[in-house]
Amino acid sequence: MKTTVFSLFSILWVVITSLPLAGAQKQITFWTTEVEKDRLEMNLYKGRLTSKDGRLCFQGSGFSLDLGGLQLGLEEGEVQLGIRPEDIEIGQGGSTVVKAKVDMLSNIGSEKYIHAHLGQEGLTVRVPKEATFQPGQILPLSIDPDRVHIFQGGRRMPTTSDP
Repeated sequence: MKTTVFSLFSILWVVITSLPLAGAQKQITFWTTEVEKDRLEMNLYKGRLTSKDGRLCFQGSGFSLDLGGLQLGLEEGEVQLGIRPEDIEIGQGGSTVVKAKVDMLSNIGSEKYIHAHLGQEGLTVRVPKEATFQPGQILPLSIDPDRVHIFQGGRRMPTTSDP
């Protein structure tokens, strides 16, 4: 019986991860590795740091983020940028504003998660349970550069902001 249940879960896992859910398939897991766990807790993007008018920018796949006065021990180069779902605000109140297209909403009771696309990448944003959004809706998102995480070579880079 245990073998049968495990086999059914394995088949279900294969079916779910094969569905084209616009990035949300990475959010559906029964068993996770440490890498998958990090992906669920943080939006991670491969890209490149560039300097534009003396300010650092992150260039991802189909999107760009101005990192404001963020200071790193790096000039330019390949990095990963991490943004936690709870550190993204809906609206244009922050210093870095990007637009994302809503794919779906996950209602988990005490809060909701918006699964969206930022450029060509999937994005998860945590919002209050009262939030209402529709698939296809374009949202302005504010991201505080002080809340992003920069990784290079598998290590988190320390960051500071200009005063």
